[in-house]
Amino acid sequence: HHCRACGDVFCSTCRDASITLASAGKMAAQPACRGCAAVADALRSAERLVGPRQGSVEGWAKVRMALGTARMRDLGVRTREVADRLYDMVESQIRSLEVSARLLSQD
Repeated sequence: HHCRACGDVFCSTCRDASITLASAGKMAAQPACRGCAAVADALRSAERLVGPRQGSVEGWAKVRMALGTARMRDLGVRTREVADRLYDMVESQIRSLEVSARLLSQD
């Protein structure tokens, strides 16, 4: 079976998850590998943190932990690239929030 997100081929046991993807112009649950499902979950968590307050360091750290766990899986090449980029973005956001907090505490 193939994962509808990354296109890699997996046995039915490893492709037992589902994620919401566009299919024929509609958003629908599609079969996905566990790696893509884990990355999609982390991305949803990150999306909830983005907003006027930009989330907390603790919230972003949870996303980083979820992505770290997802990156330990046997991911397909494309999913690995997405997970790595997202992990780097989350790391950057955490550093930015930590610097902002230090600057605010000095005032």
